[in-house]
Amino acid sequence: MTDDDGILNKVRPHGFTPEEVRDFEIAIDRINRVIAVYSAQYHERRDDPVAVTLLRAEISRWVRMQESLSPGDQERVAAIRREGEAIIREARGRSAPWHPGESRRRPLGDDIPSELAARPPLARSSLEAHLYMDLHPCACGETRFDRASVVEELPGGDLARRYTGRCPSCGAEREFVFSLPQEPQDLETGEIRYGDAEPSELLDAGEWLWVADSYARLVPPQPHRLPEPDRRRARTLLASAAAAIDEVLKLIPPGDDRVPQGAVRSRVGAPVYLREPGRFRAPRLIAVRDAYQSALRLFG
Repeated sequence: MTDDDGILNKVRPHGFTPEEVRDFEIAIDRINRVIAVYSAQYHERRDDPVAVTLLRAEISRWVRMQESLSPGDQERVAAIRREGEAIIREARGRSAPWHPGESRRRPLGDDIPSELAARPPLARSSLEAHLYMDLHPCACGETRFDRASVVEELPGGDLARRYTGRCPSCGAEREFVFSLPQEPQDLETGEIRYGDAEPSELLDAGEWLWVADSYARLVPPQPHRLPEPDRRRARTLLASAAAAIDEVLKLIPPGDDRVPQGAVRSRVGAPVYLREPGRFRAPRLIAVRDAYQSALRLFG
């Protein structure tokens, strides 16, 4: 048995087999790709009112699919996977150039036409905005792109920031739009915080825990004994991990002691939750966050 199989076996007591988890992840990926296909077609044909109406309806239908899909719905998971793969094959066979949008489960950033959302999602800080873009690569898999940004006024007077750039690998145009907070964050020098007391609109709890784990794994043993430049980098990594755990805690509904499974459906976050749901209980999250903060105190 592989290490991956060992991890996946942990979901058995929670009602899902490793095969169900894998099939669910594949179906979510196909949904994301279909949304990208239809979004690209929407932008190509936005002068055709009939096509725009039909594509809006299809985008909305696939977003609703993703929001309601569960690993336990095996027949539906299989049907969605088959339908999605047929749409993707057809898009790849088109003679006209196709520049797919991004793969995401929510109508955020550049994969869903802005007309389908009441307003762009809120990025509480530039740190959160860049983290979100890092987590949502181009359809070719590339995460990097040179990000130029401008501030725009939205209908109603609120402000938004638009990030644009070209993928260095495939040349696709990347674009993300985020609402700006009414008041900027007041941070102390060197402090890392992704947002204020309100929960994130950009990342779900599974994504935040994945981010925390990724940063924490990069911190070497006994970091307080490292040379000063390495110590600073290790401190930033550990502070970023602690801040990400704080973001998970903000997503626990009032009166509950854990993140509900239905609130974690992203491509990155859902597998994290399914593999070990107990990690999303408040006491365990607080213990991990406090451990990170205690380690930070060793840096002085």
